[in-house]
Amino acid sequence: IDIAACARKDAPGIVAIYYYTSPEFARNYTLTIQGLLKGYSAQKDGTIIVADEGIVVASNDESLLGHNTADNEVVQAMKKHTDSQHIYHLKNEGTGCYGIMLKQRDYYIYAYLPDMEVFRNLPLSVIGVIFLYFLMS
Repeated sequence: IDIAACARKDAPGIVAIYYYTSPEFARNYTLTIQGLLKGYSAQKDGTIIVADEGIVVASNDESLLGHNTADNEVVQAMKKHTDSQHIYHLKNEGTGCYGIMLKQRDYYIYAYLPDMEVFRNLPLSVIGVIFLYFLMS
């Protein structure tokens, strides 16, 4: 049972409400961090890692679950060079990528994306801008 109460502004007293959630509904619709990441593709959206005390507790790359972040070269590079306000360029197995590290309550969130995905549409966009420039001139 969920309960909420609020003081009335128009007269003395409180307004209280409740909502009953059946045990079956609560079992079937419990949100987890891992469940929130299921819709993200590691190829298109990059790799997202959620770690608690150095252990990967959620990731859109399920092969990383349960591993220690000390074994992840990208995470270690981000710990040395990034903060929560800047994206950092780093190497992942010889390939360049961009990543950011965030601290949220008890968890660290690491996200990184290969260079090729970051700049995939850049050439087409530049050609489009040049075309529009000449068209408008």
